[in-house]
Amino acid sequence: MQLESLSSRLVRRDAIECFAKNCEKIWQDWTLLLRKTTLPLNIASSDTWVIAAFRAVDSVISGKRGITYVRLIVLFDSVKAVVRAERENGEAHRERGDRDISAVIDIYENAQRSPDRRGLRDMILKHRRIGKRVESLAGPSPLFLLIYSEEGEAVIRDTKRTANGTLVLVATKILQRYPTHFVRFCTRLAEEAELAIRSNRSANMHDIWSITRRKDNIWLRER
Repeated sequence: MQLESLSSRLVRRDAIECFAKNCEKIWQDWTLLLRKTTLPLNIASSDTWVIAAFRAVDSVISGKRGITYVRLIVLFDSVKAVVRAERENGEAHRERGDRDISAVIDIYENAQRSPDRRGLRDMILKHRRIGKRVESLAGPSPLFLLIYSEEGEAVIRDTKRTANGTLVLVATKILQRYPTHFVRFCTRLAEEAELAIRSNRSANMHDIWSITRRKDNIWLRER
């Protein structure tokens, strides 16, 4: 019953209308962020591209933009994989007990432009905690975050208010409420954006809309 009540409060009453009104702008922002933060293949953790990617996320993370936190977690995971590979290949030497994620946090910390380093690591760890929570609510696509209310934003940012495990269960329940067509469209938007970046081509949301509408007869309003 608690999960049902929480899931109802976290979703906007006008979720579908809000999605239809804002998805194109948010998708454009997401695609631009992908272009700035997608790491090239075979990159080194010391490459300036990594620093630039973290700075690109930082430049927009202060606003209430859940998609930015999703991208931060993906970036953390990407750099962590690079750091792990370097360690396993003997290319990086760290003290015993140092974890790969600690090395990634060090890189993120070094990317900060602020000369005041006090509390910097705590801020980074908080960003990561919030990012994990946002990622669980985003489900299959960052565009799905458009359905959440202001209370949903507050719950996400207050890490002491609702446990991460509870959020995962709530996200699953919310996802089950929406028609497969809607979820598939959100997923396709995210996949097509990433594919466009990886293949170095432009992406057009209206093309994706047309294809998905023909396949699924999606019921969102015509743009």
